[in-house]
Amino acid sequence: MLQNTPNLQTLIIHELYKLDEELLRFYVKGWKDPEIVPECLLSHLTTCSLTNYSLIHSELQFAQYIMQNSRLLNTITIQSAEFLDTNRKLQMLIELSSCPRISPTSKFFFI
Repeated sequence: MLQNTPNLQTLIIHELYKLDEELLRFYVKGWKDPEIVPECLLSHLTTCSLTNYSLIHSELQFAQYIMQNSRLLNTITIQSAEFLDTNRKLQMLIELSSCPRISPTSKFFFI
């Protein structure tokens, strides 16, 4: 999808998954980085909002890919899934906040 939207400035993925974790493990095959970074990440994307994240490996990989490859990213907001316990949310925050960002001025919000 990102490669087909070269002028994308705002990416919002809302309620990514509402299935229980066992079904998610079955259905989610994992994120694979594109061979070429999409144009929108290199020159247009400024805002990204990802909600209902539950630290599934592919979700984490996708969020890290956005943070590491979006040159103009001003803000990335990640909202964890409501069903997660406090320890899992803390683990999520630690992993995502330690991710290097290509845009040194970008702001990271974790809800």
